[in-house]
Amino acid sequence: MKKLDLSKVEYSHNDKRLGIKVPEFLTEELAYFLGFHVGDGYMKLKVRKNKWDYHMLYGGHQINEYQWYLEFIKPLIKRLFNKEVKLTRCSKNTVIIEIRSKAILTFLHNSCDIPFSPKLNIKIPSPVLNSKIEIKRAFLRGIADTDFSLVFKKGGKYPVINHTTNSKSLHVSLSKLLI
Repeated sequence: MKKLDLSKVEYSHNDKRLGIKVPEFLTEELAYFLGFHVGDGYMKLKVRKNKWDYHMLYGGHQINEYQWYLEFIKPLIKRLFNKEVKLTRCSKNTVIIEIRSKAILTFLHNSCDIPFSPKLNIKIPSPVLNSKIEIKRAFLRGIADTDFSLVFKKGGKYPVINHTTNSKSLHVSLSKLLI
């Protein structure tokens, strides 16, 4: 199991008060979460009310993904980071999870090689690329659960798996990983 460099993870007073933790090792669960983040995540460090705002947001379709967010993603975040999150229905069609945590954001950015949004040049994080096959598979499951689709062509007789992204670097790195 690959140990992660946690030397640049910073904890806020609230992180300490709430008992936020970050994983020391790149596990299959963390790799899945990283794939989920690359697919559906937003991460930004910005100034809000004269203070730094460490903001992560995950959004999905309210009808298709609500149960998955409730029964799988929410407990996964709790297991990985000891962070309680709530699901919010923000429109007719969208469900979101918001996280505000300096420790989690600095961990994802500095230890896991996740860039800030917009994700135009995002790629497979280097800790995942440099890991064993089980970690790579878990990452692929995470991104597939968010950004892949199955369509049937030629009258429903020819199944095709699709992936769409705005990031050419992600497309190239996923292609290499799948070969």
